[in-house]
Order: sequence, then structure tokens, then C-alpha cells
Amino acid sequence: MSKIISTLIVVIGIAYLLFRIFDINPVALIKNQPTATPTPDAWLPSGWTQISSSDNEIKLEKTVESGLKPQIVFDKSTLETGTDFTAYTSRLISGAKSAIPSLKYTQDDLSDSSRTLSGFYYNQKKKVFITQKIFQKDNSVYTLTASYSDESGKSEITSIFDSIVSRRLPN
Repeated sequence: MSKIISTLIVVIGIAYLLFRIFDINPVALIKNQPTATPTPDAWLPSGWTQISSSDNEIKLEKTVESGLKPQIVFDKSTLETGTDFTAYTSRLISGAKSAIPSLKYTQDDLSDSSRTLSGFYYNQKKKVFITQKIFQKDNSVYTLTASYSDESGKSEITSIFDSIVSRRLPN
């Protein structure tokens, strides 16, 4: 059951990233009303806007003139009792690789309660970089995922990750 839930979370996250890559608003597909323009938070670097926010998730995107819009998704989920963090994150990785066959991880740093992943995949012959940080605190799992087309933006994404961690993760 937890394997199905984990795979479902990964597939939904990937679908979200693909919707954002192609600048498709899934809500606009259902109803013909314009969506409200979110206001940027003061803690975000220039050009970044908050698309949505709740207690368990944040979605951010950077405005660019052309190409892929860099995006960051933060998600908080619950680790089922008796589930090992390493096994849980390994299932997430397997689910992501099965959903995106071209996904290649070039970095995978695992500790007792955190995992940092970096890699890339191809979308319509364009290389898309991906960075993920996964943390476990008690029975909660916090996942940060960023997709971007230019590796020079990685330091900015790391800075945003650090800000989200300091604001959303318990001490």
C-alpha cells in the first residue's frame, strides 16, 4: 500500500513539473476562469514567484524570457509507521525513474535522515536538471524538488532550498 502511495506522489510531482514546463494550468483546462496572480514573498530572490502555498506544500517558479521556467516544489508527507527512510526514498527514486525513463541521477548522498539527489532527464531533446533534498523529522518526510535548464541557477536554487528548510522544517 505504501509503495502505491509513494509512486502516486512521485507521479503527481512529475506531472506537475511537466505541466509547468509546458506552461499549462490544469485548473484552466477544467474551467474557463483566469487564475489569480500570486504575490511574491519578500524572501524569494528576484524573478521568483510563489504559485501556491499551504501547510504541506509550496510551489515556486522563476520568470524567464524563453525556455524552461525553473521551478521548486516543497512537499510534506507522513512516513508510515515501521517504514525505513532509506527504503522509502529508494521507492521514490524507483517511481521517478519509471515515470521518466531518461532520468539519470549523478549524485545520491544518503544519511540517516536526509538524502540529496542531483541529476537530469531529457524533455523533447532538451536537458532538464533536477535537484532533490529529502529530510525526515519524526514521522514526517519533507521533499524539495527543483527543475531547471541552466546549471548556473543551481546556487540560487540551493539558497531557496535553505530558506524553505529554515522556514518549514521543525528544529
